[in-house]
Amino acid sequence: LAGAQAALEAAMARAEPAPAEAVDPGLTALARDSASLTALAEALAKAPDAPEPPPGPAGPLVWPVAGQVVRGFDEPDAARVRRPGIVVGTAALALVTAPADAVVRYAGPFLEYGYVVVLAPEPETMVILAGLARLQVRTGATVARGDLVGLMGGRPPDVEEYVMAPEAETGAGVGETLYIEVRHGKGPVDPEPLFVGQNG
Repeated sequence: LAGAQAALEAAMARAEPAPAEAVDPGLTALARDSASLTALAEALAKAPDAPEPPPGPAGPLVWPVAGQVVRGFDEPDAARVRRPGIVVGTAALALVTAPADAVVRYAGPFLEYGYVVVLAPEPETMVILAGLARLQVRTGATVARGDLVGLMGGRPPDVEEYVMAPEAETGAGVGETLYIEVRHGKGPVDPEPLFVGQNG
């Protein structure tokens, strides 16, 4: 546990956070005026002078964070609210990476989601990652598959908490949740089948 914490701290020290002023004022206003992630994605799709995604097909997506799907596509939550995405439970301070080569259409705060990163791997596709506590990318940047885009919140357990936890909870844990939405064409699609490999 101590070794894992040291490695995480070293990774965080190497990754400089994106400055707040990196968010375009026009996009900040657009985010402020959007009432939902769906509205934000639709507004970003229509935004003039949007940065172009990388040329060519994006290929399969890789999981942006290690964890387990705790709520499926369009599955109601405890308040019976349905959202067109999935929720992945992950560990505190987990690294969130780009699932594909993409351009960052938006990286900044949004409503109750904390920080949100919207990636465009293809002209007709957007990947929305919501619930981050720290950003490592700027709006307009180009990222490669696997590049660090941000960190989840929370804190890792100390040694005593780790030892006292039930065996089932000493792995990745589910202390934080990342919301993932993929929009293709005019609407959302189930993201889970689009990701390759096992996650967790």
